[in-house]
Order: sequence, then structure tokens, then C-alpha cells
Amino acid sequence: MKDSIIVYICKLPDTAKPSRLYIKGDHVTWIRPTTLDELLELKMKYPQAKLVIGNTEIGIEMKFKNQNYPILIAPTHIPELNAVETHSRRHQAIGGNIMTASPISDLNPVFMAARIQKNDLGASEVLINILIPFTKKHEHVFAFKQARRREDDIAIVNTAMRVLLEKETNSSSWKIMDCSFSFGGLAPTTVMAKRNESIVQEACQLLAEDLPLAPGAPGGQVEYRRSLATSFFFKFYLNVSQSLSKNEFLEITTKGYESGTKHFHRDATHSIQTFQEVPNDQTVEDVVGRPVAHLAAEKHATGEAIYCDDIPKYAGELYLGIVFSTRAHANIIAVDPSEALCLPGVKAYVSADDVPGENSTGSEVYDEEVYATDTVTCVGQEAIAAGSFYECEPCIHEKGDLETGFAESDHVLEGEMRMEDRRRLWCKQTRNCFLTNAVAVAAAKTGMPVRCMLDRDEDMKSTGMRSPFLAKYKVMGRALFHMENCYLIPNIRGVGYLCKTNIPSTTGFRGFGVPQSICFAESWISDIALTCGISQRQVREVNFYKEGDLTHFNQKLTNCYLQRVWNELIEKCDYEKRRELVHAFNRENRWRKRGIALTPAMLGLGFGVPALDQAGALVHVYTDGSVILTHGGTEMGQGLHTKMVQVAARSLGIPVSKILISETSTNTVPNTSPTAASASTDLNGMAVKIACEQILERLKPYQMANPKGKWEDWVHSAYFDRVNLSANGFYKRSNKPLAGFLISVTTGRPIQQGGCIITFTYGAACSEVEIDCLTGDHQVLRTDIVMDVGTSLNPAIDIGQIEGGFVQGLGLYTLEEMRCSQTGSLWTTGPGAYKIPGFADIPVEFNVHLLRSAPNEKTIYSSKGVGEPPVLLSVSVLFAIKDAITYARRESGIEGIFRLDSPATSERIRMACVDKFTEQFTSVADPSVKDFNVYP
Repeated sequence: MKDSIIVYICKLPDTAKPSRLYIKGDHVTWIRPTTLDELLELKMKYPQAKLVIGNTEIGIEMKFKNQNYPILIAPTHIPELNAVETHSRRHQAIGGNIMTASPISDLNPVFMAARIQKNDLGASEVLINILIPFTKKHEHVFAFKQARRREDDIAIVNTAMRVLLEKETNSSSWKIMDCSFSFGGLAPTTVMAKRNESIVQEACQLLAEDLPLAPGAPGGQVEYRRSLATSFFFKFYLNVSQSLSKNEFLEITTKGYESGTKHFHRDATHSIQTFQEVPNDQTVEDVVGRPVAHLAAEKHATGEAIYCDDIPKYAGELYLGIVFSTRAHANIIAVDPSEALCLPGVKAYVSADDVPGENSTGSEVYDEEVYATDTVTCVGQEAIAAGSFYECEPCIHEKGDLETGFAESDHVLEGEMRMEDRRRLWCKQTRNCFLTNAVAVAAAKTGMPVRCMLDRDEDMKSTGMRSPFLAKYKVMGRALFHMENCYLIPNIRGVGYLCKTNIPSTTGFRGFGVPQSICFAESWISDIALTCGISQRQVREVNFYKEGDLTHFNQKLTNCYLQRVWNELIEKCDYEKRRELVHAFNRENRWRKRGIALTPAMLGLGFGVPALDQAGALVHVYTDGSVILTHGGTEMGQGLHTKMVQVAARSLGIPVSKILISETSTNTVPNTSPTAASASTDLNGMAVKIACEQILERLKPYQMANPKGKWEDWVHSAYFDRVNLSANGFYKRSNKPLAGFLISVTTGRPIQQGGCIITFTYGAACSEVEIDCLTGDHQVLRTDIVMDVGTSLNPAIDIGQIEGGFVQGLGLYTLEEMRCSQTGSLWTTGPGAYKIPGFADIPVEFNVHLLRSAPNEKTIYSSKGVGEPPVLLSVSVLFAIKDAITYARRESGIEGIFRLDSPATSERIRMACVDKFTEQFTSVADPSVKDFNVYP
């Protein structure tokens, strides 16, 4: 056990005199001296003590790497160490970068290149100051960094390069007098390249020799990291050349090469949102269709919102700590908890022996243990190569005559694409059962209330993630224009295999498997267009589903707004003009390329399981006219509570201010369906409406008797007549079979006719990106979205969901990746290693338009679910990146289709832009060498 020292930082008056602090815990002592002499005395007394400024490095080592530092000294209030000015945040220091000697420090390469360095520091020594010199005449210093995310991220590789030049007499040539190159991310420490005086033409080859990385080196990404070193040098060369003479630059470099000197700088995001206004005759109290603010917005912003771990502690409450296996896949010989049980405060060790019933759990099939017994089953492995599948037969969808279709085709294309798994910030609806079961068993054993709140790294190691997919496809001439997603395919067979791996079981998340399948379908389109020399827009448009078409599972499409959505997008985004501008930009820039892509999407709303298409609601009306509303959905920030209040307000004809939403609880609404499948508003909204209509029916006599009365008058009269002012609403979707089929879980075959999808929603997006061909970095310049949400219940919330879902999809398709060790241990266990989109990843221009006059009579007030569909549209960014890479490859004389897996990280983008720098580091398969990283 370790002490946790929490430091609260406040704004103090500038005149406040700092005082010495001495905080002693059982295991850690925190000392804050106020003079340099006192600091030096402390270092003499405690030579192994760590100096802490913002605790951003030492804190991580103590919390996540199990390091123990009994003495921590905080030199934050020593005047000599704050000589320039008091730090505005007091959370960082140049000295901290130097002293931690991190191989990926962003400042240390700059210091080393500038010849600022101290090779060794004694245990009792303290860094007091550093000298940052001015550059000399004709001395040039440039620094570069490449990370997975542009902001708030550690470097994959960074560098600083310095050169001192002298112009030769009576000549336009320059002579290198001195130079130094420093690199981070290529060794355990920041390193200097050895041979610095070589001529430019040989420099890249010499750097490759000076900075070797063996296959399987720690950190992985070997070829990418080595190519970054030479690419950064080329950028340095271009920047120095540009600095020497603006007039001479174009003469000493090839046309278009100046683009290699550019950096990504973005303006503030700007956007346009459009939606249909409510009818002129709609009353003010009727807020359906109006952009009402999220009811909890202010609570979230001010910290007033209460979450599970904010619940006050109960008397005698215990805390559950999860005991993780130190091996990802191993047999459990024995567990000896005796040492832990001797520690102060430890009450019990809970294991499988304490489970009162069966030690198994799961969402549908109880096939996993609550507490491990004989074997730990979490290690990464290639399930397909090992033939590791579940015993059930593959799931098969088939339509048409596939063999005949191939035989009659002019062209047949084959390919494959992989989408890696993604980790989300909760367990959704299936993986939470493991934690709740473990806590319940502990509470039963101890007879005390038990709480458990996983740290982020614990959560990521133990709970599931979005499923990874590998798609292998074969498409033929006549079906080239008929792909799924939004495309009519006359002959198709899809076979899905459920793989058994030794990593934590995956789970569903926003869209479940649809974002993966959409991505694969658009990959076919991309390959078809490149192979046949046809524009991708044309390939898509020729093969769109139309009104009345049958899907591959034989469902007839009604109210198909796909073409309307597409046409409106083309008009609003000015696609053809921008396509020409992209062509022009790419002709003029060698090392920067732009790409643009249009992608459609359609998503069937609902669970596809009739038993889940039900919901309940409870409405109480009080004598003062106030209303308490409870429904079966979960508010998780998506605005469900707000929409339910709007539905109730319209149904009852009262202002929103009279309605209070109550917490979702099974003691008011039992047997709730999951809040998922973009169906919660439809199901719970109908239940709320039914409950409100019951109340209105009971109030009707009093309305008729007092037509000029107010809501409160009618309620008051009904109360005195002993009328029940509570109502339970229950809604189930029609169980009338639709033309479709259900798939057997055990056989994978169609077993009956039945409803698959209640309704579809349609959307389309156009995204334009710019990539740096030398680093793989990219920026989303603009995204336009047109989305069919029926008649929106709340345009503000719906547009917010579209924008948020799209950015979430950006992480899915371009940024987020899970990485494991060869033994199955997860590397990406927290925000330091696992990156989600940041502010700089949002499109610079972001426009969202809701399709007008597109009612949907099958759902509440003609609306449609909006939770999952916008995630699918983010694939437009992936294929805009692929479009830009296509231009870059043409510069190297490479044509034709190529594979770009998702996510399109900076590594994948850079290595796909094949050029003379990447060709230096082509990997050769060696079965004896294991990669450092394994992708689950």
C-alpha cells in the first residue's frame, strides 16, 4: 500500500511569503524548502530523494509503475529557481525535462543540439540554472516532433538540428562549419547522430546507419521511426535552404518541395448548423422541435452533476481492490493472500470459493468466470491463424447467384482490410456484469457495503472494447457498382466467424459492428474506382438503394431519403469545385497532399430482437400542477432526459418548467431494455406519451367543465374527485412480421421470417484533409454533413450528437489503437498511451445540416434516432486520407489500389506514402523476430 498525497493548487496573492512544508505519511514524506541552501542540505541528507515540480513524471511512476520514492522534495518556491518569472500554472519546469532524461522529452533534443548538456549529475547535486545561447550569424536551429496526436501527446520521434554555415568567398555556395543533430524516441536516452559533417546527399543514408533500430525494438514502429529521422533531416534541409535566401530557394530545390517546410497551423473551428423551424402555429409551451438546451448542461459544466462514485460513503463501507494476474495466460497453481491480509485495513480476500452459486457470468451466454479459478485467459494471439473459433457455425447472409456473377464478370478484385479494436470509457451494457458480480460477492461475504471504482488503467486491462474486424472481399465486374452499405448488390454472400482469443472479451459500442462493415464496403468502392478509372462519386451514385428496393436480407425500403440526402450534400459542400481545387493544390505541392471524399451511410434503427423493443414510463401529477417523470432509459449525456421532458410537455400541454425528471430506477420502471441501438428515444418516448395520454383522459371531464381554466385548476378538481393522477405507460413495437429474417445464434442460418429493422436513417458526409507526406500527420480541413433524423425532437441536441458522434468516429478511423505485448499485456492502459481525439482533431470547418421535410411516421412525433448514425460518417475522413495518399504515391510512380487499415494513424499514412525515405527501411519478414507491439 502507498500513500496518496493530494495537492490542491490555489491562486495566492503575489505578496504571500512562501513557507516551508513538511508532510509525513506512513510511506512517503513530502518536503517543500524555501531557500536554495535548505534544498542543498536536503539533497545531502537524502541523496536519493526525487525533486518534484508538477509531479507529472514521478507521480506516474509511483501510481502506474509501482516505484517507491520515500522522500519527495518540491523546490517550487525557491527564488533562484524562479528567476525569470513565476510560472502561471506552476506545473512544469525546464529543469524537470532535463533531470528526468526522458528519451522522448521535447526540450532535451533542443538543448543537446545547442550543445547544452551535462553528462552526469551527482546524487547530492541540484540543477540551478541553464544557459540558452543566442544563435550566431548563419546558424540555424530547427526542431521537429511527431506524435500520435498533435496536441497533448508524447513524441514518437522528435529531433533538433543545428547547422553553422559560412558563405564561401566569391561564391554562392555555403560551407558547413559545425552541425549537430539530436534525436529522441530512437534509443533509451536522447541521442546525438555521430557523423554530422557529411554532405546533404549522403546525410539520409548516414543517419540511417547512425540511428539503427533493431527489429522488435522497444516501442515498435521501427520502420516508421527510422523514416521519421531521415524525413526530419530533409525538412531541416528545406527549412535552412529557405532561410538562406527567399529568392534562391526555388532555384536550389525542386518545384513543390517548399511544401516540406510547412507546419500545421489551424484557425479556430467555425461551423454552420441548419435545421427545420417549427410551424408558425405551434404554441410556445410546445417545445417539440425547438432547440432546447440540455437540461443537465449547467450541472455538467459546474460540477454539480452526481455520478456513481460521488455517492456518500456508508458506515463501515469497504473498498474492493482487483487482484490482476501478472501473467496474461497462465494456469493458476495457488494464491497466497496471507501477506496482504496482514496489512492494516485489509478485511478479506475474495475468490471463486466465496461465490454462493455458479462462478460464471455473461450477457447472454454464461461462458466466463467471475473469479478466475484454474486458468487466466487473457493473452493476445492470432485467432484466425490458430483456427481458434467458437464451436457455433459461422453466420451466413446470402443473396443471388454468386458463382454465376463471378463467371459473367469482366473484372474480379480481391482484397482485405483490418479494423482494430477500440477502447471506450465505459463497459456499455455487457461488460459491467463482471465488476458488479465481484462487488456483490464481496458484500455477501463480508456483510458490509462494498465499493469499487476502477482506475483508468485497471478498467482498460479488464473490461472489453469494440470488436476488431478483418474483412476479406472479392468483388466482380457487374457487382463492382453494387456494394452494401447503401448499395444494391444482386449477388452477395457474407460469412461471419466468431473468433476466440485470449484477450478480454469485446463488447458493443456506438454502432456495434456497423462502423466496421461500413468501412469495408467503402473500401470496395475505393478499390473499384481506382481500378476502373471511374470517379468514386459516380460509382456510388449508380448503385444507391432506391425506394422500394430489397436489402440483402429481403427488407423493403420505404421512405428512402438516401438520394435526397446525397444531393443536398453535393450542393452544400460545393463538391465539384473543391475537387478541382484539391487537384490544383496537389499539382503544386510535393510533400503536402490534400484529399476529399464523399461517403453515404444508412443504419437500421432498433435491436432486431423483438423482446427488447419495449419500454415503460411512470408519470405522477401533483396538486400544484407539477409533474415527476420516470422512464426506462439511461441518461448518459446524450440528452434522453431532455427529449422525454419535451415529449411529456407536448403530450400534457404544459411548460417544461413544470416537469421534473426522476432518476432511472428499477423500483419505478422495471425490466428495462438497454439504452442502445439508437432506439431509446423512440421506445421510451412512446411509453411517456402513453402514460401522459392516460392522465389527459382522466382530466378531460374537468377540461370540458372549465374550458378557460388552467392546468392547475383541472388537476386540483380531479384530486378532489379522487381521480388517480399517476399513470404507468407501456409500449411495445408492433410484432407484425416484416419481410426479412432472423439469424440463428447456433447455426448461423435464417430460421424464420420476422422483423429485422423498424426504420432506416440516412446520412452523407464530405470531408477534406491535408496530409504531411514526410511525417504522416494530417488535418481535417472541412467536413459537411447532411443527416436524416426525421422530424427532429430537439435540433440542438441532435446536432450536438451528430458533431460528437462524428468526432468519436474520427478516433475510431484515424487515431485510437490498442497495443499489446507479445505476452498479451496491454501497453495502452491509460490516456498517456491511448489517445482519443483532441481539440485540434476537430475539423477546422464543421457544417451540419438536418434534412428538412422528412417525417417518419413509425416513431415518436416523426423523429428518428441519432445516437449511432453520425459515427458512420467519420469514414469520410479515412477515405479522404486515402485519396491524399493516392496523390502522394503517384509522385513516386505508384498507381493502383493499396491497403490502408483503420485506424489511419500517422505511421500508416507515412508508410503508405512510399518514397525514397521509406524505401530505406523496408521490413523483411523474419519469423525469429517478434514485433514489440501486437494489435489485438
